[in-house]
Amino acid sequence: MRDVGEGSKGIRSLDSNKRLSAGLFPEKMIPYSRQHVDIKDVIEIQSVLYENFLTGGPKVAEFEDAITGFCGAKYAVAFSSGTAALHAAYLTAEMKNHEVLTTPLTFVATANAMLYVGATPKFVDIETGSLCTHPLDYREHENQMVVPVHYAGRPLDLEPIESRFIIEDACHALGAVGRAGRVGNCAYSEMTVFSFHPTKVITTGEGGMVTTNSKEHQRRLIEIRNHGRFEGTTAQSLGYNYRLSDIHAALGVSQMRKLDLFLAQRSALSKRYRDRLGRKFFTMEPEWPEEWREFLRGTVSPQEEYPGHAYHLFVVRVPPDARDGLREHLAERGIGTQIHYPLVYHLPHFEHGDHCCPVAEETVKCLISLPLYPKLPEEVVDDVCKEMYLYLHDTWFRETEMISGAPSDLYSR
Repeated sequence: MRDVGEGSKGIRSLDSNKRLSAGLFPEKMIPYSRQHVDIKDVIEIQSVLYENFLTGGPKVAEFEDAITGFCGAKYAVAFSSGTAALHAAYLTAEMKNHEVLTTPLTFVATANAMLYVGATPKFVDIETGSLCTHPLDYREHENQMVVPVHYAGRPLDLEPIESRFIIEDACHALGAVGRAGRVGNCAYSEMTVFSFHPTKVITTGEGGMVTTNSKEHQRRLIEIRNHGRFEGTTAQSLGYNYRLSDIHAALGVSQMRKLDLFLAQRSALSKRYRDRLGRKFFTMEPEWPEEWREFLRGTVSPQEEYPGHAYHLFVVRVPPDARDGLREHLAERGIGTQIHYPLVYHLPHFEHGDHCCPVAEETVKCLISLPLYPKLPEEVVDDVCKEMYLYLHDTWFRETEMISGAPSDLYSR
């Protein structure tokens, strides 16, 4: 790995988390995620700049059509961000004064947008293996509104809660395939929300989308997006400026043409991580039921070990007492990592109340997201795995047999 040089010596006295958050590590860090934009994307964006519409034009509709064509929903409405899309979906659901079930292990926007509309999030504990809240666990509560999250890109089976009012948070899961088909087809939900932030599977710079099979929902979403107006009419209700520009939409249209390639690259890199790390201590395996495997083998690439996963993130579990030191060790070698996420109800603007999610409380202490994005070189994956093993072997496990399953060349210095 690259030498970090003299620049890191003067920051040894800082707490490792503060050093990580302050960016006090090598300038040329390998990020945990990044967008891939090529000349075809640039040409698509440039073409819009010479047209009559930079916003409110035909590229937005073209992007929406690309999403519905891919996911299989009847309608899609584009927004300026994933958070705006969540807000609009919650407003459309008339969520005010409802207590809404969701997971504590998600980006804060999932729950923040509930506060925007006057709803109260109620957090339901996760499973250790999938890191998601299992739909059957939602059934233990009487609440009718549910926002399940397809964490890291793993598709959930929502059939057990199809009688509830479901809004899927699929901001991690564009391209994921579940037993009911592609995430976003709204087979069991009223609406599905996507994000196109640069760290996501495709990007529009900033952007979001809501898919639905309801014409009524589509109209309401459009009104919310455009100051309460629908198709050029005067304002009929309170709305926002949540429009996605044609410039951003052009990037989305171009990125959609590469989506299958991006998904294949993410899957291949994830498999390489699994092969290099072994499974005993590190990987959070999806653990698909066998009937899912048989069903999904006919819809996705047959060589995928965990078919249907979008692999927005590659999350691993390490001993909690070793996590911060490992992150610092990797950062000093130019490898960026991230934690997804601090539990939402631990954030200061959420009342702790009676939230009690013991599995999430313990599991989140162990989690690290490793670098994963299209065009990430395979040798970087190998270096990441080697550095993880060397650090944990020397400072934590001590005994070689404790990390059996790793290729022998990972131990060479």
